[in-house]
Amino acid sequence: MAAFPIRPTAFTGAVDVLSFGFFGKVRLDLNEGLTADLEASPIELGGVLKLLGDGKGVTIKVDAEGNPIRNNLIRDIKKLQAILKDAKDQTLVKAGGRPLGSRP
Repeated sequence: MAAFPIRPTAFTGAVDVLSFGFFGKVRLDLNEGLTADLEASPIELGGVLKLLGDGKGVTIKVDAEGNPIRNNLIRDIKKLQAILKDAKDQTLVKAGGRPLGSRP
């Protein structure tokens, strides 16, 4: 019987709800279990609710049209450098929010 390695599965995602941003990385691995690293934008609703922390924020590189640059798919280093030279940072989650996470 042949044994096939089972690779870890991971995904990332960003959500923006009424200008409150959330970003997360989730990974499922048979050895390490489920891990999640999440970060939320700072939330302040008057004097009623505050969700603040030491989160560093999350940014991505985008091209001139605002499309995310998927640098992990570009194998040619010179082409990648040329694309990144004109790229701009786009903020997905503002700094100062609460980092959240789950580790086994």
